[in-house]
Amino acid sequence: MITFKRAFYIKLGEGGDHAAQCIADGTIWFGFEAWPHDLCVKGDWEALRTKSR
Repeated sequence: MITFKRAFYIKLGEGGDHAAQCIADGTIWFGFEAWPHDLCVKGDWEALRTKSR
């Protein structure tokens, strides 16, 4: 038996669209786009904000 005081969940895609596949594969769908790695490494957050619009 598992006992716990709090539980959290990750919504697997919009409306749980990816839930069945994630559960079957043992993967997690975070639902974010791929961001340019070079901008992340440089910490160019303004360029990333501009790109996301």
